[in-house]
Amino acid sequence: MNEKELKKIERKFAKAKSIHCLKLLKEVNVSNVPRLQYNPDEDTVTSPSRIICFWKQGEFARIIK
Repeated sequence: MNEKELKKIERKFAKAKSIHCLKLLKEVNVSNVPRLQYNPDEDTVTSPSRIICFWKQGEFARIIK
């Protein structure tokens, strides 16, 4: 994944307050996530802690709020 694709995902979730996390499989608050990062070993885009998953192998997390 290149920087342009990562920025596109960041813009998609920029105003999100909560999402249905693809890793935890539940609603999580994302209002304080400062930035996103790509993890090539898992093919995911997550929070810096790698706990909250916004994108996984082509699938976007559902924005709840």
